[in-house]
Amino acid sequence: MKCIACLSIVISVLWAGCRTSDTVTGPVTPQPGVGIFVFSEGAYPNPGTIGFYNTSTDTILRTIVGSSKGWVTINDGKVVGRRVYVAVTGNDTVQVVDAETFQTIGGIGLPAFTGPGFLAGDTTMIFTANYNGSVSLIDPATISLVCTSTPQVSFPGGIVYANGRVFLSDFGTYLPPTYAFVPGTSVLVLNPVTLSLDTSIRVSDAPGSLAQADGKVFVLCSGSSSSLPKIYQINPGTFALEDSLVLSGYLTDLATDGHSLFVLGRDSVAKIELHPLRIGQRPFIMLSSGDYFYAMNVDAVSGDVCVSTVLSSGGAGAIEIYSSEGAPKRGPISAGVFPGAFAFRR
Repeated sequence: MKCIACLSIVISVLWAGCRTSDTVTGPVTPQPGVGIFVFSEGAYPNPGTIGFYNTSTDTILRTIVGSSKGWVTINDGKVVGRRVYVAVTGNDTVQVVDAETFQTIGGIGLPAFTGPGFLAGDTTMIFTANYNGSVSLIDPATISLVCTSTPQVSFPGGIVYANGRVFLSDFGTYLPPTYAFVPGTSVLVLNPVTLSLDTSIRVSDAPGSLAQADGKVFVLCSGSSSSLPKIYQINPGTFALEDSLVLSGYLTDLATDGHSLFVLGRDSVAKIELHPLRIGQRPFIMLSSGDYFYAMNVDAVSGDVCVSTVLSSGGAGAIEIYSSEGAPKRGPISAGVFPGAFAFRR
């Protein structure tokens, strides 16, 4: 879920197509080949869903996990090995699904009102950035919760695990009585075992999405009424700010193919080159249908750029796929309600 939108919900509750897609109905069966998991948040209180697009066969399974599971607000998903880890905010759980059979393996309960929002990690440890500001550590070997920290930020914008450290952005919050937005200005560095604070890196207003590429960590600061959006490059070994780039517009997501960065705006995607940080192409992709872009991720192997669009006020969404050159490759494909995250199965 996008930071500002999900922050509002948390407070209130406490693209023509190149081809036509085949829709699979009936019992869900395993789908061999390369594919993309699509995590749709749902519209509270209605649960979210998970879909799977098989890029090898151009087949969409719209609901490999449906609303019958009762997973309220699915905010992120990550493929690690042969498992899919799913952050389910409303249920305070991280659900684990087999990436090949689509069967649920189990659920990991987090403390009440934790609200897992973003995922990071590898085959040895999984981290969640929680909407109450805390971070949780999960052991993939035992599919169990190891520990949860005390709140570290007012509201998380993103999380990444790099160079043996956890990087957590402090997006900001709305403060009563007027509930004016007060942006955060820091990226925190946490010890991965104790989840204690190692250091804090000062950036500009509303640091959100984090990404790692070419041995560096990058953070997108969305900005505020007094600060333009900006990308910072962080050295994950020394925690030094090595480069930055000022942007403009309403920007929400940051993703990478390992060589370039991609920034999502309401109606376009920009491509950012590295060393030094500079605009490679803007726009790289333009909104061609729907009301606005909602989420984005990039396949580091193929270079494909996946974006989701919202089609109506009710949140009905579609996904589109573009090549690494920005050419339309597949779209639109009807998805769930507020499709907010992607993960890739190789």
